[in-house]
Parts: sequence; C-alpha cells; structure tokens
Amino acid sequence: MKDSDFKYDAIPSAEIEDRDYLSNNEYLEDKDSFVDIPHRPTVRRTPFQNCLLFSSPLVLLMVVTWVLVSISSTDREVSIVKSLKASKAAATSAPPKSIAKDPKSRFHREEGSNCSSCPTTFTTGYCMDTTTPVLGGLDVVHFYQHTSEKERGTSFQAGSEAITTVYQGYTLRFVSVGNLHLFLTSPETYLPQFGGFCAWGVGGEYCPDYPWSESCLGPSGNWELGYKYEGKLYFFYESGAVSKFFADPDTYVQKGAERWASWFGGTGKTVISTNCYVKPTSAST
Repeated sequence: MKDSDFKYDAIPSAEIEDRDYLSNNEYLEDKDSFVDIPHRPTVRRTPFQNCLLFSSPLVLLMVVTWVLVSISSTDREVSIVKSLKASKAAATSAPPKSIAKDPKSRFHREEGSNCSSCPTTFTTGYCMDTTTPVLGGLDVVHFYQHTSEKERGTSFQAGSEAITTVYQGYTLRFVSVGNLHLFLTSPETYLPQFGGFCAWGVGGEYCPDYPWSESCLGPSGNWELGYKYEGKLYFFYESGAVSKFFADPDTYVQKGAERWASWFGGTGKTVISTNCYVKPTSAST
C-alpha cells in the first residue's frame, strides 16, 4: 500500500485554533457555548504568616491548659482555706488537755503547775553540799590556764586533798601550791560562772519546759564541756547546750547574769556546785 492510498481528513486551521482555545475552557450542557474561566493567581504567604498559621493550634492548647490549671488551683486554695478554718474552729472549741508526763523527758509538769517539776536531787541541797569539794575536786586554776579563749578545755585534773583552801564555805582543791596562790589572788577569775552549773540551763532554759530557779539549780556542769569566754569559765551539761549557748553567747551571758543576780544578788550568798557535775573517766586524780 502506498502512502497515496491513505486518505487524510484535513482539519481546517480555524477549527484547530478553536479546539486549542476550548481546552482551557469549560463546555456548557448544550456544548454549543462555553464560559471562559480565568486562571486563579498563586497565593504566597510570608514566613510570619506561616508561623501564625501553624502555631495557632499550639497557642490555643496552651490557653486552654492555663485556664484549666487556674481553675484547679483556685479550687485547691479554697479547699485549704476551708480546712484551716475548720481546724482552727475545732482547736478553739476543744477542751484543754491535761499535761501528762513524758516518760522520755527528764522533766514534766504536774497539772495546775506553771513549771516543770524539779528533780529531787536539785531540791535537797545535795548539789551544794559543802562537805564535798567544788565540782568534785576539779582544779579550776589548772583548767583555766590550759583553756584557750572560746575553746573547750581538755586538761582537767582533780586537785590534791593536801592542797586546799576554803572560799566562802566551799572547799577547793589544787594540783600545786602555785595554783592555790593564784586562786587566792583573784578567786573570781577562776571560779566558774553560775556556780559551775550548766550555763545554757541558767541563761536559756525557762518555765514552763524547765524547772530551774533559786531553789532548783541545774543541770550539772560537765568537766569535758568547760569553755573560756571573755576570760570567764562556763560549764555545760551536754554538747547540744554548748551549740545553743554559743549561737548568741553575749545574749545568754547577759540573761544568765541577770537571772543569777535575781536569785542570789541580794542575799550575799555564794552558790557553787559540789556534787552535781559530770566527771570523765579519763580525768587525772
């Protein structure tokens, strides 16, 4: 078959132009007319607009969360306030409880008393028994000389029964005659403050929790807890008392001195502990 045998239907150029034109248009139902649809312009957003678009749900979520948390916090505060008011009302209406003895405490208050009861040891005069040497025989001069300012003394020795002196009715012992002579030149320098009783007990422990008074002196001083402060000796019963006292020593020295003077200042009476002391087992005798 030759090419000449084929028949080509020629399409007028005008019709081709119409088809090209119609490809970009939409026919109506009668297919005899069409409507020209313009091209839509491409929308381009700025980075800021994109950020707003994508962050809006997150911001909305945060706002909702904040509102819910605020409501929850408000409800909780209201609940706490109501609970406190109820507790206060209950405490006000409840009858006062009687004071019971605490078996773990050294002191207790009897019902109707404003102060803790005084242990028998401190009420019988046992602590100031003048037949016993001061602080069980501790050489206060030796202790004073071997204790640095604001430091704990560690050189404690009991004096000799052969080297003694009597000061205002109390017997003191010394390890040497030299120490005896030093004491006689200035007794007030070497005698411990507050009669050798616990300085914190005198300056910092008061009713109703503690019973200390002129008729109930205590607690005892401990040989191992003697300190020098501003040139004076202070003894303590336990390490906890030391910490409390030296948290503000000037205050407690002043309070202790005022309290001691109110007890014995106008009596002309010297009070020194003899039997109420704690002596370490390692002390030299």
